[in-house]
Amino acid sequence: MSDWSVEEILAVHFRMHKAEGVLFRDALVRAAKECGLRQVEIPEKMLMPHAERALGTPAGSLAKEIARLGKAVGAPWGKDQKEAALAAMVALRG
Repeated sequence: MSDWSVEEILAVHFRMHKAEGVLFRDALVRAAKECGLRQVEIPEKMLMPHAERALGTPAGSLAKEIARLGKAVGAPWGKDQKEAALAAMVALRG
């Protein structure tokens, strides 16, 4: 994220959402460290290739599984939820 001041973030609605995402991610990372949990950071653009390797499953099959999961879970099921579910599948696989 850019090195914006609080005033610059508050001046643009999109920046507020971006800052909020960083805040939540950083809070989760800090909480995981405090609990002694192992964490693995995967760049967003590398999540699907990483998941393919870790799970031994092609991207198309993973996308279908995520879509099925989304139908069962219901809304909201956007990009963030899909990526979080895929990362959780990788994490649970160990």
